[in-house]
Amino acid sequence: GYWPGTPAADYLVRAVLILSNGYGVTNTAYASLGTTVESDDLFISEYIEGSSNNKAIEIYNGTGASVDLSDYALRIYANGGTSPSATISLSGTLAAGAVHVVANSSAHAAILAQADLTSRSLTFNGNDVVALAKSGANIDVVGTIGSSANFGLDVTKIRKSSVTDGVTTYDTDEWTNYA
Repeated sequence: GYWPGTPAADYLVRAVLILSNGYGVTNTAYASLGTTVESDDLFISEYIEGSSNNKAIEIYNGTGASVDLSDYALRIYANGGTSPSATISLSGTLAAGAVHVVANSSAHAAILAQADLTSRSLTFNGNDVVALAKSGANIDVVGTIGSSANFGLDVTKIRKSSVTDGVTTYDTDEWTNYA
């Protein structure tokens, strides 16, 4: 993937780099030991809610096998809604250890260059929930469905490397926020 912290085949192993002067710690590098995340299903690994149409969602495949995306969709629950206001169907095959990036079709060129799929329907702001659904049922959510609280305004959220599966109840402790 493009953004720092993107899961890779070695997602569970974190390398912390410390310069000799004690400055310059990073938590976004991952070392390779030839292992893979064994998750039950796909999950959202990154959420980007930037200015204007700079929106993107990254989906990670840690299942250890290629996955047909035709059973999956992104759902947007706007302004505290309990039913999706938009649904974006996914297609293609996602290789094991790979990511699939969905971006708003009017996002900045740097985001669009990383996108596997673009959609004008990928519009959300800090109080709109994004869910990953499989066969019509949500398997992962960012935000709390039915709540209009601002949980993700003007932020990039990256899933912590300790997370290996999606959740249907949003947990802020699973994410690192970057303004």
